[in-house]
Amino acid sequence: MNCEGVNRFLTGEVFRKRSAVGLIILFVVVAIVFSQDVVDYDSLADEIISLGGTKRVPALCVHLGCSDGGLTSALADKGKYLVHGLCVDSSYVEQAREYLMERRQYGQVSVSYFKGPYFAYAENLVNLLVVDKLSKVSESGINLGDVVRVLVPNGMAFFGQSSGSESELRAILDGAGIQGYEVIQGEQILWARYKKPRSVEMGECTHRNYDAGWTYVS
Repeated sequence: MNCEGVNRFLTGEVFRKRSAVGLIILFVVVAIVFSQDVVDYDSLADEIISLGGTKRVPALCVHLGCSDGGLTSALADKGKYLVHGLCVDSSYVEQAREYLMERRQYGQVSVSYFKGPYFAYAENLVNLLVVDKLSKVSESGINLGDVVRVLVPNGMAFFGQSSGSESELRAILDGAGIQGYEVIQGEQILWARYKKPRSVEMGECTHRNYDAGWTYVS
């Protein structure tokens, strides 16, 4: 190092330039991180349960499109649910399971890889079904129309996406043959809420043994 270089180093000119470059890189990284969508899973689960009206009812909940396990876990925390998370991307399965085991929820909540196109559930089984990444799920080849089959009468399904327009959401659901849904703008996600209609041929159990006549049959 020549005398001029030594003088520049000693006066801190080189140090200041390197520090400035380091700060610029840091600011760019922070900007990229905060520009990404950050989802508050607890608030999202509260919103789903509030709109679905099932908070106090023990139920089977299916989370289609499970990723890191965050929303799957929050649904179990916020409601009295047995939750089954279905990952359409197999790379998320172990990550979600590890997250749930760390929170000591695995058992009440389970996670599986699901490649579709149809659900491996009996008819009229699922009380609440949540899809929070509708576009990704629809692109994976899942038959979304099968949701209607697996839901119990008066069961609820929520189809949502954090990006995209209402027309895109409607196009996906209309293409799957799902009708009678209601579009709701949530705090973080645009939702389509679907309630499976109850057949007019079905009775209503108002008492433990069907009705006040204790007939045991409907």
